[in-house]
Parts: sequence; C-alpha cells; structure tokens
Amino acid sequence: MPGLEADLEKFIEEYVNSFIKWDLITYFYNNVGVFDAAHALAIHLGRKESDITKALGELAEKKLIMKVERDGEDVYHYSPPIEISGMASSFIEALEIREKRLLILTKMLRIGVRE
Repeated sequence: MPGLEADLEKFIEEYVNSFIKWDLITYFYNNVGVFDAAHALAIHLGRKESDITKALGELAEKKLIMKVERDGEDVYHYSPPIEISGMASSFIEALEIREKRLLILTKMLRIGVRE
C-alpha cells in the first residue's frame, strides 16, 4: 500500500494534530462561506466548547481559519492562503479514499493524537 505524500504528512503534523481539528477543518472546508461561533461549532460537532475554542485559536494562529468579531462575538470562517488551501484540499480528498483515510488515522495515532 502506498504511503502518504510528503506535503499531506506535513499538513497533518502542522494542522490536523488533533481529531477536533480534523472535524473543524472538514466542517469549514465543506461549508465555505459560513461564519460560526465556538458554541455553535461545539453543537454542530458534538464537542466541548472549551476544546473547540482552543483548537480554533490554534487554527486561526496558523491562518487556516480567520477569527472576526460580529455583534460583540468572535466568529470563525475558512479563509486560508492559497498554499494552505491546496494542502487542505489534498487532505479532504485523501479522506474520500479508504486506504488514505486509514493511513492518515495511523499517522495521527503514531504522533500521539488522542483527542
């Protein structure tokens, strides 16, 4: 079975280093244009708001998503630079292929992801 491409492995290590981030990246990628607050994302994804808030902050720091204030509340939306957007697309496309999805999962477990 072939391995993962180097760029995809790097993206996983830098951006998808938790299952919460996996969920967030997938959600935002599939819902381009949506602006959501942490509490709404927690409900959508079935996660604790505190965990979502932490992951959102890390993804915003890395410029994968953008945090803006609307009506006094922080909201987030998918707005990566083109080079990161391409890597995110590769990640989402890989998830559609069972063998690659399993390789991604294996990689995440090997780097110690538990949440």
